[in-house]
Amino acid sequence: MPCPRFPRPSQRNNSPPQRPTTITIGTNTDE
Repeated sequence: MPCPRFPRPSQRNNSPPQRPTTITIGTNTDE
């Protein structure tokens, strides 16, 4: 689902500490 990947980047800017966690989740979803 490429849709969730779009809204995720927005949250990354809001939560700097969650940035690494969000990136990992996005990569797993892509695979």
